Amino acid sequence: EEHIRLTVDAPESLTARAVPGAVEQVVDNLVDNAVQASPEGGEVAVEVGRDGAWAVLRVADRGPGMSEADMASAFERFWTKRDRTGTGLGLAIVQELARASGGSARLVAREGGGLAAEVRLPVIPPR
Repeated sequence: EEHIRLTVDAPESLTARAVPGAVEQVVDNLVDNAVQASPEGGEVAVEVGRDGAWAVLRVADRGPGMSEADMASAFERFWTKRDRTGTGLGLAIVQELARASGGSARLVAREGGGLAAEVRLPVIPPR
């Protein structure tokens, strides 16, 4: 509906430890936020990779981004940017699911504009 291009760059296989249903909820919340923040005709990039003992999910947009203060508050329950609609629960849920799975979540300003949300979960080594 918003004419947003979605790209995905992920390995064929990478297994991480997560509470049941967490990965699906995390991806859904982060992609939804990125699409909402993106201008019409924009792009949302989803990347999955490994950084040592961590599986890393990164969802990035080229929207207006956030100030440092907003990024520090964005994971609080019911927090929303003044110019946005929503419940303010999406990122709080992402952070809780990441923590419950032994991982973390953070937001990073993108060089050139936009925002990236990054979730790290512990890798389960192949047997």
